[in-house]
Amino acid sequence: MAQEHHTGTDENRVTVVISHPTPHSASTSAAGTGPPLSGLDNYELLEPLGTGGMGTVVKARHKLLGRLVAIKTLRAELSHDPLFARRFQKEAQALAAIHHPNVVAIHDFGEAADGTLFLVMEHVEGPTLRRKLKRGPLAMDEALPLIRQICKGLEQAHKAGIVHRDLKPENILIGADGLPRVADFGLAVTHAAPNAFASFAGGPAGTLTYMAPEQKVPGGAVTPATDVFALGLIIYEILSGHVPEGAFEPLSSLVGAPPEIDDIVRRCLQADPLRRFANASLLYQALSRQERSLPDLLSRIDRRTLLIAAAGVPVLMLGGFGLGWMLLSRKIDLLEEKIIKIASGARYTAQADGSARIEVENKGEIRFQIDMSGPPSPVEGLRVRCDSSEPIKGFTFSVTDGKTTWNYVHPKPVPKGVWNTTIKAEKFTPVLDFKNAGALKEAVLTLETASGPTAPATMLMQELAFE
Repeated sequence: MAQEHHTGTDENRVTVVISHPTPHSASTSAAGTGPPLSGLDNYELLEPLGTGGMGTVVKARHKLLGRLVAIKTLRAELSHDPLFARRFQKEAQALAAIHHPNVVAIHDFGEAADGTLFLVMEHVEGPTLRRKLKRGPLAMDEALPLIRQICKGLEQAHKAGIVHRDLKPENILIGADGLPRVADFGLAVTHAAPNAFASFAGGPAGTLTYMAPEQKVPGGAVTPATDVFALGLIIYEILSGHVPEGAFEPLSSLVGAPPEIDDIVRRCLQADPLRRFANASLLYQALSRQERSLPDLLSRIDRRTLLIAAAGVPVLMLGGFGLGWMLLSRKIDLLEEKIIKIASGARYTAQADGSARIEVENKGEIRFQIDMSGPPSPVEGLRVRCDSSEPIKGFTFSVTDGKTTWNYVHPKPVPKGVWNTTIKAEKFTPVLDFKNAGALKEAVLTLETASGPTAPATMLMQELAFE
């Protein structure tokens, strides 16, 4: 789409004329000519805000109300394409269903005489989050309120049954008032039509860097937890300045963030959507608890001081924050990074999504140094979910509080492939009853391959937790 800028006698006023090139005119001058779109007669077009392959966004002023708006138009040829037109309409419907100060508001939607679709939205006078982050990562006392506000906006979308599917810093606008607004719901889906754009333009929809694993799989189920994955990436990027990749460094060691933030990010980035926060509301609640727990002096010390303090007292932070968190939850996740693992006859490698890769050639064991500071809550059993490259002949597990040791021996080989089970408390010897137990000290997992060292096994342990 071509645009022309004409400067008149008023130097502060720019008139923008929008024209949509046809196949015959697309190769002519980049400064296209043509009349303004009919249907937008009530608006004075001021300046282009952005142009892409699908259309353009223009800053405008309502002639009677004097209100500044952003007008988004779809290229004429795309407006006549049912798929693109439906996508544009879905964006308008999604925005119309959400009323929240942290989501860009919609004022109007329509079709010009030539069939061009347009969307009139709130104009946000300020940069995108991407541009803001180009100046560097944010301090904790600035980042947490910003992230929580983004979650609040997205919470309203999720309550309306809408999944954004394309969250990224480019689609978060920061207003002059400092409030973030979630924008660009062009790839959003609703519970009523979850597969409306599951495969757009021949492939998965979204931005690859911020896609959840299920978005990259044809026909993958998209839920609010899909947006939570992208939010986890954005949280990490806001605080560190870059998107995490592979076995990423925890924010606690990278920028001195409290270990709870590591827990929150790690949970957001679980490969399995069921292990993430289910929606933005639950993530908001977790962030709110964290923000309330930060000492008041956080706003008076810079990130460098925090980093030095974190490096100087790692044990204090682990005991005060990390293990204290475990006592707030009935679930005891043995794969948590804060729990020390000692491998013997095996190799244990933590993965970025919170799972673990265990390699065993013959017989090996993994010791989990739990060292809780208080007694555990009652549990129903041990949750196990894994995927093994070879059958496992022997699977035994034990846990102790220093006085009592509870043992479990699986009665038959664990089959090759996915094994998803809950080992009930009564299957342990003695029965796994934590009512009178002391603080758990250690758990031991022992694995033995079916064919000895000639057939080494690799097990992806996705879940190993008391719950």
